[in-house]
Amino acid sequence: MASDLPQGDDRIAKIASSIRVIPNFPKPGVMFQDITTLLLDPRAFRDTIDLFVERYKGQDISVVAGIEARGFIFGPPVALAIGAKFVPMRKPNKLPGEVISEEYTLEYGADVMEMHVGAVQAGERAIIMDDLIATGGTLCAAIKLLERVGVHVVECACVIELPELKGRDRLGDRPLDRTSCLEGIPGTAIEGFEPYVDGGRKRGPGAIDEVWCSTSPVSLESGQGDQGSALGAFGF
Repeated sequence: MASDLPQGDDRIAKIASSIRVIPNFPKPGVMFQDITTLLLDPRAFRDTIDLFVERYKGQDISVVAGIEARGFIFGPPVALAIGAKFVPMRKPNKLPGEVISEEYTLEYGADVMEMHVGAVQAGERAIIMDDLIATGGTLCAAIKLLERVGVHVVECACVIELPELKGRDRLGDRPLDRTSCLEGIPGTAIEGFEPYVDGGRKRGPGAIDEVWCSTSPVSLESGQGDQGSALGAFGF
């Protein structure tokens, strides 16, 4: 079963308030969610990592698989803390050695995820980490890639969930940990927290890691939508 937000844990409010939302960037009508302010706040960043570590320490996890690119931010410190190895799941032609690939379909196209051959072994227990889950296509590809080589995917772990896009439903029986997630969408408040404006830049809960958002139904992975609206991950 997927976990819920820790009841009464004031770390969640600190994490939420450390993420800023920049309106009308990179185009009018877009709310740009900037996680770099979370990374600039050592306490909030540590709290984010600690919430994951508290869940997975002692659970015999030997692999933390991080999805490019923001899974590379949260995955390695969690892996070190629980005594697991970190395995990068990368876009095509980024890994120098022999790779195993998984093609997956997005709402507006297709993409490929790759992992080094030999990075994991059959029978290992893994978690998959990314900054957010939206439609769930990328996480599903990572699950399939690991399961093809005999790895047991214990859980998927994301900092934020966008429940309106029903990505959790695509994971099937693989649990999603949102213990340290900020549930919501830009501009909507989590109960008990009120967004605020700092220097003309709206900050508050429901913030996502560098995501362009609009109100039209779109694919998060593709960044495409009706009438030119954008909702997609802004990569490094």
